[in-house]
Amino acid sequence: MFFLVQTFFSQSAPDTLSFIHQYKAGVKYIIKTSVGSSYAGFVRDETKYEITVENKENHTSSTLKKNQIMSARALNGRQNYEEVMLDENYHANNYLFATSAFLFKEGEGNYNSHWFLLETIDYALSENWGVTANTLAFLPFTFGVKCAYQVGDLNYVGGNVFLAFNMSSGNSGSGFFGYGAFGKITHGTSNNNFTIAGGLLGLNSDLLNTVQRTPFVNMPFVNAAYCNRFSRQLAFTMEGWYLPQVDVGLGGVGLKLVANEFVCWSFGCYTFLNASNGSLQVNVKAVPIPYFGLSRRFY
Repeated sequence: MFFLVQTFFSQSAPDTLSFIHQYKAGVKYIIKTSVGSSYAGFVRDETKYEITVENKENHTSSTLKKNQIMSARALNGRQNYEEVMLDENYHANNYLFATSAFLFKEGEGNYNSHWFLLETIDYALSENWGVTANTLAFLPFTFGVKCAYQVGDLNYVGGNVFLAFNMSSGNSGSGFFGYGAFGKITHGTSNNNFTIAGGLLGLNSDLLNTVQRTPFVNMPFVNAAYCNRFSRQLAFTMEGWYLPQVDVGLGGVGLKLVANEFVCWSFGCYTFLNASNGSLQVNVKAVPIPYFGLSRRFY
């Protein structure tokens, strides 16, 4: 009798007693195989050597060999199929001028050029902390530190603090331009996200045509930016800036051309915004300012 029971179990349920389940039934996965195929669906069944994935949208099922699966990513309720199939957006830390609060990649550097005139160079000391510098016409004029932290599945917070100097000035009295600090909140994935930021910019009074007696003029500002990567190579982005103290706004829209994970080009334009009846409106009389930029990642 013992022999018959042992034989029955060994023949009828070899795949349920001799392996550990690697996938959760009823969970949606994005699966990529070694033969170049991609599948999106819910795991319906799993054996020692295969899994069956069901696509509920077109009512089809696919049986995949486990040894051909290169990657399998479980989706949470907020991520959709299109976002994951685009892969990670390695240039998600930048919009046009605005930046997001996504985590850094330790040991990675980023170079961002605006009009090939104003450059930003960042280096990540860890995934949470980094150093940053800006140059104008190849002369450094700001140095600072920045941070970023993840506070939820799709939520990030970060901040920047920097000092500005006149590196070409021979007059030590006017060599310190000012300072700045701002915080930001980012929500979304690397392919579809928005950021809201706010901070303070302090400028040397000697640089401004003002009767103010204080050494520095403090100017608060707010900023909002949005990015939607709708294909592997293209992303739409828009951003707006507003300085309430001088009642000046600036808005920009553009396209980001993602050449590869190391290089990204940006093309767009900016226009001035006027405050009217408590809201910002596009100044149709102002000539749009063309924008182009280049972003490069390096190790």
